[in-house]
Amino acid sequence: MNRPFARPQAPTRFRRIRRGPRRQNRKALYTAFWSLALLALALVNVLSTNNASAAPDAAVPADASCAVLSRVDASATNGAAWGKTILAGHNVPGGWFGVDVCANGTNTAAPNGSNVSCDRIPSNWASAGCAPGGATSDGYGLTYQCVELVIRFSSWAYGDSAGDWGKLGWGNAPDLWASGDHPSDFVMYPNGSASPPVAGDILVWGAVDAKGQPLPAGPDGEHGGHIAVVAAVHGRVVVTAEQNVKWGSQDHPSDTLALTQVGNRWVLSGSMAHETALPTYRWRGTMGTSRATYGWLHSTKNTGSFPSASAGKTATTVHHTTGTTPAQTPAHTTPQQPSGGLPSLSQGVYVVNGALADLVWSTGDPFVSGASSAAPTARLRSLAAPPGVTLASGQRPAVVTESDGRRFVYVVGSDGRLYEAITSPIVLGVQWQDLGAPANVTFGGSASATLFTGGVAVAALGNDDNLWWRAGPVGNPGGWLKIDSPASVNLSGAFALLAAPGLGTPTILALSKDGALYQRVWQPALLDQTGGQQAPAAWSDWVTPHAAPAGIHLVGPLLATYEATADRASVAPWLGTPLDLFAADDAGRIWGLRGVSGPTAWTQIALAAPAHLQSLIAVTVTQATPAPGEAVSSRLALRLYANDAAGLAVGALTLPTHGSATFGAATWTALSAPGAKQANYAGASALALGPGSSALTFATGASVIAGVSSDGALALAPTAPADAAATSGGNRWLTLGTQPTSATFNDSFASASVSAQWSPVGSALSSRASTNGAQLATGSSGAGALVQSALPGDAAATVRVTLPADMANGQQAGLTLYLDAGDWITLSVDARGHAAFCVEVAGQAVPCVTQQITLAATSRIIWAQIARSGDTYTALVSPDQGQWSVVGHWTAQGADGAKGSAQATPTATPATTPAPAGLPSPTPTSARSTRPATLYSVASLGFTEWGIYAQGSASSAPATFADFTIAPLPMNSGAQ
Repeated sequence: MNRPFARPQAPTRFRRIRRGPRRQNRKALYTAFWSLALLALALVNVLSTNNASAAPDAAVPADASCAVLSRVDASATNGAAWGKTILAGHNVPGGWFGVDVCANGTNTAAPNGSNVSCDRIPSNWASAGCAPGGATSDGYGLTYQCVELVIRFSSWAYGDSAGDWGKLGWGNAPDLWASGDHPSDFVMYPNGSASPPVAGDILVWGAVDAKGQPLPAGPDGEHGGHIAVVAAVHGRVVVTAEQNVKWGSQDHPSDTLALTQVGNRWVLSGSMAHETALPTYRWRGTMGTSRATYGWLHSTKNTGSFPSASAGKTATTVHHTTGTTPAQTPAHTTPQQPSGGLPSLSQGVYVVNGALADLVWSTGDPFVSGASSAAPTARLRSLAAPPGVTLASGQRPAVVTESDGRRFVYVVGSDGRLYEAITSPIVLGVQWQDLGAPANVTFGGSASATLFTGGVAVAALGNDDNLWWRAGPVGNPGGWLKIDSPASVNLSGAFALLAAPGLGTPTILALSKDGALYQRVWQPALLDQTGGQQAPAAWSDWVTPHAAPAGIHLVGPLLATYEATADRASVAPWLGTPLDLFAADDAGRIWGLRGVSGPTAWTQIALAAPAHLQSLIAVTVTQATPAPGEAVSSRLALRLYANDAAGLAVGALTLPTHGSATFGAATWTALSAPGAKQANYAGASALALGPGSSALTFATGASVIAGVSSDGALALAPTAPADAAATSGGNRWLTLGTQPTSATFNDSFASASVSAQWSPVGSALSSRASTNGAQLATGSSGAGALVQSALPGDAAATVRVTLPADMANGQQAGLTLYLDAGDWITLSVDARGHAAFCVEVAGQAVPCVTQQITLAATSRIIWAQIARSGDTYTALVSPDQGQWSVVGHWTAQGADGAKGSAQATPTATPATTPAPAGLPSPTPTSARSTRPATLYSVASLGFTEWGIYAQGSASSAPATFADFTIAPLPMNSGAQ
């Protein structure tokens, strides 16, 4: 529930939306009496809100007039204006496409202006609110709060039940952003997503934390915020329909907000001023930073016709969406990660050949802007490794993804140190950070990481048999601190660092070598009433969780998952989302713990196992397969992969609904083994692909493969089957990509065949070789490249290109630095001697820089070079490697504007490691690394592959490549 109060001191003010009435005497808030009174009133208000939103659907239709709705539960306090139509609804001339927006009037019983409608005159508003009566409700929520309009609209437009809003026990506007607090047909798109809002979406505002991430409760615990409906999108303007908003004394049922494209991302402003930085704030002039734009909830039933067919009414097609904004859904897809409407591949990260690689969706053809394929393809992308370091094999990367899509991956190097790779949907490249290790300690096995209320935390097991962790705000991971190990117990190496469900408190669970499960919980500092510290923050003692199976010898790994699908990520993974933890025992049984609220309230789960269970491999959560006649299932399904004596198996079971603890029975299906491939299941990931569909993926040799079961509704679009024979049982194994097997190398291209160390990029690309050099046939896309792993740090790639005398116009040849289908650089020369330096970042092309050069009439040879210095890339050409000419510069600026200007930044910046707030400072002797952590610049590893590039018709005479070389800078004066 969200109520505004007046701001009479300001000449033009907005009504603030908050949960409880405003107190005029601020000092009274700090007294025990007023604290208890406020708490009691807040509880009454929350219960009223929840009862309203969770109540059975109203007897009156959702598109009823305001007058009809008002007769359900009349107001005695909000005056004659209450319940009047202030924005006409469906089929009304001049109205918007939805339901009526109704006036909330003015509460005459509340002298502070709190806009709550009571069904009778309260006895004492200041202390008891609406008592002895209650707040009015029309079956869609408390009338006429902002939330009521949204619930009523979704009931009309999509046939959603009013009881599906606020299921977690919170019904205030910002709380409805949380996964599980809105109907299951809604998908969350955080502000800055690649999919813009469209008509019929729900906009949510609320408080954010210091990182700019949603914090629905707010720093004061008031749960203040706002919620509205997108009535139309005109070009770069979003038109809203909203309820319970007043500017001064005037109702304001609609507003216009600027929508700005930043790279391939969309930023919704809080006003008509176009903004490009996040977060954006609504009504900042009067509300400050208390109303940040969370994003938009998009219904999968939204086809642009309202109400949808699933709502059981005749649909009306909306024609409000015009201009340059992408068309109305279902076109909510994007080639970038995270994918919004596409299943998320954020967990698809692997260690391959000592380097890191991940999976991304791609719907475009490399080097061809605007081209798209019929279906998205999961493509293996190289993220390289920290400079001078290889990553330890056999580990499972620890992955943490924030709601804005920024992802943190933690891996152990072969040097025993921990490294962090950071990627973002709106920033080019990958950032590597050396997190080091405690003094005289090296790490082994796999790390574990989690988001928690204070930021990001990561833990690893040292060779001293102790667990160590670093924690703190994003970008400031603090120093190494010892978690320790249980007394007189050796850890097995199976552990999980988690955020306690409901609270977000760091919690660690670990298995000992004798098969016992132990838990330790982070306890924040105890403060007295004056804010003084009574007890410092510290870890609790190691204990055995009360619900852990007694007398059972558990074996690793420990698999943990929140009961939420990746494409419906919550504002925080622990907010209102149950947490499940699974392990096997040495008798071939599966045990689990389920937590709903707090770090110690575990419920034991016993699951049926496959007949000959050997070990658990991976777990994920998907939406359940829809029942007959059901468009989208409201249930979730857990899919657990295991290794047994017969091969592989996947278990599927339906998860309990909110408020229940009963799991469905597990059904196990045998999967054929991946043939002769040597499976590294220790580093496997389970990916949710769609309702009832998932895939098991892992690295084997230089490749990443996926096993897709017969119920898979969305293929991963293979490049080739990994094992054509492995198709029994209806599943198949697909090769998703191969990472080069060797480090960067020079190639003279003087052999009779092209080295197998090169990887082709581009549709139907083929290559030919002779002692004179290599040639590329570009295939159907008209462009392609041969690439190899790029060298970290400052370096230059150079190649000699011979242009044929009969080279056709449009033919080009040169160099490329390649990241994926949406991020690359090319430097090419054509038949007329035009050198072109072109860049594409996050799917957006930067204007090419060109220069005319003179080609020798006889040799027609040109040398091309792309040099990288820090964040700046320089393109150079030379007829003889003696005199170099600069074609252009480009400095990586991220998705908000790549530039063609000369600008250099340092390649490495030392990063400090202070302890985060609430954590004890590490001691120099036992907890701090002997070598400082280093944060490497984004662009230094922005392009993880480079090689030779050609463009043009395959039937034309191709250019010839020779003498491809890589050298650290400085290489020549032109590149400096």
